[in-house]
Amino acid sequence: MTRIRRVLWLAAGGLLVVVIFQAYVGGIYPVASSSMAPTLLPGDQVLVLYNAAIPGRGEVVVVHGVEPNPLVKRVAALPGEELAITPDGDLLVNRSYLPMDARVLPPVLILDTQRSSFEQHFTWPDSVPASEGSSKVIVLNGLDALRPGQQATLLLRNGVHDGYLDALGEVHFGEQAVGDARVSVRLELLDERGQLLVRLSDQGDIFEVQLDWRRGEASQGALSRLTVKGGVFEVRESEPFQLELSSDLLCLTLDNFDNEVRLMIDGRLVTSFSYSKASRQSADPIEHRLSLGILGARLRVDRFRIWRDLHYTSRGRFGVDHAVRLEPDEFFLLGDNSDHSTDSREYGPVKIERLIGRAAWIVWPPSRMGRVVVHPEGPEEACEQ
Repeated sequence: MTRIRRVLWLAAGGLLVVVIFQAYVGGIYPVASSSMAPTLLPGDQVLVLYNAAIPGRGEVVVVHGVEPNPLVKRVAALPGEELAITPDGDLLVNRSYLPMDARVLPPVLILDTQRSSFEQHFTWPDSVPASEGSSKVIVLNGLDALRPGQQATLLLRNGVHDGYLDALGEVHFGEQAVGDARVSVRLELLDERGQLLVRLSDQGDIFEVQLDWRRGEASQGALSRLTVKGGVFEVRESEPFQLELSSDLLCLTLDNFDNEVRLMIDGRLVTSFSYSKASRQSADPIEHRLSLGILGARLRVDRFRIWRDLHYTSRGRFGVDHAVRLEPDEFFLLGDNSDHSTDSREYGPVKIERLIGRAAWIVWPPSRMGRVVVHPEGPEEACEQ
């Protein structure tokens, strides 16, 4: 009998702890839609911590919605700020782009050749017959080109879209083209010297990295912005650089976010510049969003990854056609999966009094357990092995 009482007391005590926790500390809330994909997926169970303080930008919150079920969204703008969404899908706060360390959403991974294969995403033209490919590694042979000056080249089959890559390596293709992107690739030079060329395009602009890669010597290069008009490349900006590459291995990261292009080598910033976008009507259409080529050497391409910026679609009426100024007790909420999210673009700014709490952890299913992502991934993480 004593043992039964002890079990009952323990059960009652445990139930009391749960009741007190859910009443004053936090609770478990289900995710019912794909509006926050890929951060949160339908079926996820999220631990929400109650807190009366104003959430910070980028935090994922749960609020009382106009519908019976609570809403899970990300904080895009804070009380007193002005928010606008540009025709290109970018977010402006107080008429300025947010710096990288204060962005609303981390860049979203849409391609990783370690989770899929090169054949799924790239083509290497038959005009370079010595190019050899496998599911995880490509060796481009720039020694045996069919004519002088011809490169062995990888070309991205599909554009950059507002989809995402899930944990199983499956690409969920989006419906909207996205201009801003980050590419990261691990490379190994298999000969003494080669001419490396990487191009990433955005509408009428081409961002080009040229590198005269010399093993164990100083290597000269340039980061440039070009446009194409009448079949002729025009250089708009160019930043030369010099690298001391002691190894024949490197990780190259090139990103173009919010009218700023940056080049990183092994996680360190090499050079960058800001620019004004070219007019779509003034430039020739660009067939491939991304290309990588080598001339005069063989190049081993070990891993290719592409991230895309969040693209806010022009749905709703708040912040889309004109800027919206928030009151001192309001914040602006957006879904990560913009094209499938009903958020402050439709129902306007949200009063702080409707806040339930911050989404802190995914607690179910076990395969997705972990902290809810808030801070962006930097270029150092892009080059991790």
